[in-house]
Amino acid sequence: MSRATPWILTVGGGLGLLASFELIVDKLALLADPDAVLSCDINPVVSCGSVILTEQGSAFGFANPILGLVGFAVVVTLGVLAIAKVELPRWVWIGLNIGALFGVAFMIWLMLQSLYVIGALCPW
Repeated sequence: MSRATPWILTVGGGLGLLASFELIVDKLALLADPDAVLSCDINPVVSCGSVILTEQGSAFGFANPILGLVGFAVVVTLGVLAIAKVELPRWVWIGLNIGALFGVAFMIWLMLQSLYVIGALCPW
């Protein structure tokens, strides 16, 4: 593992965790007030509000950002453990790669849904 990998995991996971948290806050704001204006609602095309409320925004029956909270928390944890030079079993790193593959595939599906079905993009 290169010296940069643990830091990339920690910082990148932290940014993903922050974005997921922001999306959960926005979802709760919309549930409390359907007319709420979100900080990411820039125009009709770049608008989290219109994306969050679609079926795709809850692909597994709950808000998608919950997956981000869980997944990015794992990434941050593994990054911090790698920075501390904790020796982890090989299956942990294989699991991280499988989770990342699922995450990328899900993100591509969401991006395609946003572009071609919903017609709006969420910057988060």
